[in-house]
Amino acid sequence: MDSDFYGCRWGEQTRFAVIDIDTTSEYHCELGLARLRESLSEIGLDKQVLYRSSDSGGWHLYLFFDGWEQSGEVNRGLKEWLRAKSFVIKAGQLELFPSGNGLRLPLQAGFAWLTRTGELKTRREELATGEAIGKFLQDLDENQNNWQAA
Repeated sequence: MDSDFYGCRWGEQTRFAVIDIDTTSEYHCELGLARLRESLSEIGLDKQVLYRSSDSGGWHLYLFFDGWEQSGEVNRGLKEWLRAKSFVIKAGQLELFPSGNGLRLPLQAGFAWLTRTGELKTRREELATGEAIGKFLQDLDENQNNWQAA
């Protein structure tokens, strides 16, 4: 059980966005995830990396950017687009970050790399600390989206 975890809150700018999908969400399934991915790809956000956030089994879909972007603009833009595509944005379904809320930092206990469809690929605990950090930073380097084009 996670008794301690570390989170972060956003500043004015960000290099990434996260879509939080709880296990109770209607989108926490292969079909829901595919629909979400397709909707993001329609606006050029096709480089998406899926992680398990903790042992609870929730998913964090990361959208890394190739530059610093305004946090408020990213939140408003994603929210507007996903609502236009009929996604329900609320706690327990989909939550968007950056926002005014804190987000669990990656690489903590229970964190894992997942396949595009949500299957377990690599558990954080299987890697040494340096390997895990390197693997996450490699994801950031190799999966950058152009927010301005989106």
